[in-house]
Amino acid sequence: MLRALVVLVALASTAHGDPVTIDPHVGLANDPFLSRQGVGLDLDIAGGLRVHAGEGATTRSWLTSARVGVLLFHEPTFISLDLAGQLGPLASSSLGVELGYSEVVNGLTAQIAVFPVDSVGGTIVEAQVGWAVFAAEYQRRVSGPRDSDQAFVVAIHAPLGIIYQMLKTPPGIIKR
Repeated sequence: MLRALVVLVALASTAHGDPVTIDPHVGLANDPFLSRQGVGLDLDIAGGLRVHAGEGATTRSWLTSARVGVLLFHEPTFISLDLAGQLGPLASSSLGVELGYSEVVNGLTAQIAVFPVDSVGGTIVEAQVGWAVFAAEYQRRVSGPRDSDQAFVVAIHAPLGIIYQMLKTPPGIIKR
């Protein structure tokens, strides 16, 4: 799916009527003359549903989150460091820091986070792994009055910062 997006972006950014030849063994994302690289704005919003909670844990059945920060990229790899806020499955609202990794050719995504500012008190840690826009996430409150609360969530992301960078014309493409 992501490979199709890369090819679609390349086709859309070429001059009208010019044929595009793509070597299937190289790929746009692996061509150093066509790969995007740099620093940009990261923005991601997500929602999800809890599929499991720890015994006795006080939880919600849903998750909403948003993050904004810095996106470092050398296509096909995107790394983000963000400030994040969530209305989380552990029945609280929290603020923290997330570190994310995305590899757009194979679709692998992963992130870790710590939320030290929590409306219930304590600190929440999170780990997530996924493919494309789908992810499985584990959250646990590690301190505070409900330090044993934990939940497993399935989430869907809208990685707006990555999408924006992928829609920009790559270097090496000449428009006429």
